[in-house]
Amino acid sequence: MKRLSTKMDDAKYKWIIATMCILILAIGLGFCSSAKSIFVAPVTNAFGFSRSAFTINDTCRYVTVSIVTLFFYRTVQKFGTKKMILAGMLCYIISSLINAVSSSLMGFYLAGVFLGLGVAWSSTTMVSLVVNKWFDHNRGTILGILLSSNAFGSAIAIHIFTPLIYQEGNPFSYRKAYLLTALFLAVVTFLAFIFYRERQSTTGSAPQIKKDKKPVKKTENSADAKLFKMPQFYIILISLFLYSLTTVSGIVAPYYSDVGFDPAFVATALSILSISLAISKILIGFLYDHFGLTFVMNLCLFTSLISKILLLIINTTPLGQTLAIVQCLLLALASTIETVMLPIIALDLFGESFFAKALSIISTALTVGFALNSPVLNLSYDIVGNYSISLISSLVLCIAIIIAMNASIHSLKNKEMKN
Repeated sequence: MKRLSTKMDDAKYKWIIATMCILILAIGLGFCSSAKSIFVAPVTNAFGFSRSAFTINDTCRYVTVSIVTLFFYRTVQKFGTKKMILAGMLCYIISSLINAVSSSLMGFYLAGVFLGLGVAWSSTTMVSLVVNKWFDHNRGTILGILLSSNAFGSAIAIHIFTPLIYQEGNPFSYRKAYLLTALFLAVVTFLAFIFYRERQSTTGSAPQIKKDKKPVKKTENSADAKLFKMPQFYIILISLFLYSLTTVSGIVAPYYSDVGFDPAFVATALSILSISLAISKILIGFLYDHFGLTFVMNLCLFTSLISKILLLIINTTPLGQTLAIVQCLLLALASTIETVMLPIIALDLFGESFFAKALSIISTALTVGFALNSPVLNLSYDIVGNYSISLISSLVLCIAIIIAMNASIHSLKNKEMKN
């Protein structure tokens, strides 16, 4: 009876956990990370920093995330999800407070380090693990809904903070937005401390995906060794790294400006991209639950390919504007590879036994790719004077990635059927 009661409690309490994940992603990732671009202009104008120097704080963030995520699996095993989530939220708060009082580049770089810790411990990777622990069915759909809260949180943050940041006659008004962010984060951290808990039971928590039917008798180290002996793991790892290295989401705004679109159109296109990304996360999760990994992976990769082709041919004509909007819609769908697709790939291809380990390594590879993405694409721009070479190279790599990913998925699925 006690065991049944625990299971019923878990069945009801998982929705409170889901609500906490939404708040953590919306306020943590949405306010601190996704909306951070609105602070670039006011901060650099207030202190006279160059934008390239100030945005090194993004590099500090990505480097921190890359290093910390490598140890994510073992850290979770040692401390549990609740302590790590609370630590991540605390790092978000420290980052916001440092940003609010800093007057030097080193201060903003330090804030970037704490932001990286917050992202590593209480964002996509952690929420994916929480969903895997608490939800036994329709994980793709649930994960898509939760991860979409990041985009909605960013939209809310931009709406709230813009009037605070751009106060006439007060170049340091942006500090109020950072302090308000810290306040929101403190409230969510308190709620997480009160309401978040680890799952009490593990009965019935086997994944909906039918993996690892045979009981695992090996030690943790031997299990890790088995993962590292899979050639498909390395192919997928390299493919996702190359995908993040050549993603074009970061150059859409300047590329549209270079083509000749006016600022109003660019802003509209970016808004459509942001809203579409939130919807796409839910859609991809739903499609995965109903059609499987191969279908959604190819959907994402081929939409990525088409969106890059469209970038090469768009112009300021009415047809070109229509194609630009279509490009944003396709890019939003393709960009789900960077978020909701990661835990789906880790669980579907490598199973419950390797899920956390595979996810942490894949996430690290993707983060390293993102850290190099902007410098690589913009270096090409500085040399050539446009993004054409980058886009063509990205197209070629995208075709290679499609082939490599499909071959790896097919190989792993065949191996699973034989076992």
